Amino acid sequence: MTTKVIFHELDTALTFESDAFTNTACEMVAQAYQLNKSVSILCTNMKDAESIDEVLWQRPADKFIPHNLFNEGDGKASPVEIHALDSGDVIKNIKNTRCLINFSQQIPIDSHVFQLIHEFVPADEACKADARKRYSQYKQFGFQLTFLKSSDVE
Repeated sequence: MTTKVIFHELDTALTFESDAFTNTACEMVAQAYQLNKSVSILCTNMKDAESIDEVLWQRPADKFIPHNLFNEGDGKASPVEIHALDSGDVIKNIKNTRCLINFSQQIPIDSHVFQLIHEFVPADEACKADARKRYSQYKQFGFQLTFLKSSDVE
């Protein structure tokens, strides 16, 4: 099976210090969870991982998404696991391979194990250039690529 990668154009920077981005990220996780029931989130650092964890905990009870930071809890995979590149636990320890939401600016090693990967193209030019490189690399891997402009999203 070929991995599908969806690139999402953003109107903002990819930063968890922005409430607009954090809320968008949380909604992306909610949608991925509803569709896939098994989601891994990859963040650049533990600070970002903790930010998305905190926002997910603040969701209303009727919209709760079962999640945890990697290595928290009982050791079993949560339906939504949050990983940080700087924690040294990535990729070999990711258990949820149905869907990856990649908030880092790096292609995960062994990205072929995922059925679906969500990538982001932030508004600033340097990050756009990084996204173009990732797009090219995924293309070389033979993955199925889709690009969604921010205007395509309701």
